[in-house]
Amino acid sequence: MRIFSAGMTPPTRTSNACSAGSEQISILRPRASRGLALWWWALHGVAGAGIVGLPISWPVRCLLLVALGVHWLWRAPEFSPILVRYPDGTWAAPELGRRALRLGPGSSYAGWWIRLRLHDGRGTMKVLLLRDQFRTQDWRALRAAFGRLAGPPTDG
Repeated sequence: MRIFSAGMTPPTRTSNACSAGSEQISILRPRASRGLALWWWALHGVAGAGIVGLPISWPVRCLLLVALGVHWLWRAPEFSPILVRYPDGTWAAPELGRRALRLGPGSSYAGWWIRLRLHDGRGTMKVLLLRDQFRTQDWRALRAAFGRLAGPPTDG
């Protein structure tokens, strides 16, 4: 069995009993996305500038700016958890205590993102993985593995 760890360590052979191409456990350790952080800041900066430019009274503008600030803090995109993909097609998110997750409908990918919808008895877990969270070779391997599971890309 081989272990492939995207974003952290090179492939490591764990058993001589299995052939090199047989089973793989993929451990995905995504970094924080700079692109997503930049988008989040820019989105709220533009919205804030728009609120300041509204032809309404300053008390109302201040309330809107406070609401925008609360949204910026409260609804900020979450970090992608460490994900494990097992040879039998199940997934796990050990940090979140989720095991035996199955790839579900609505999972898709394009040139710079992969959207996972993982299901278990507790419900659906949505994960967005972006290109800038992985090294180039790890992103290519992840896209290739996901493409085999999900079919052709949806766009880009």
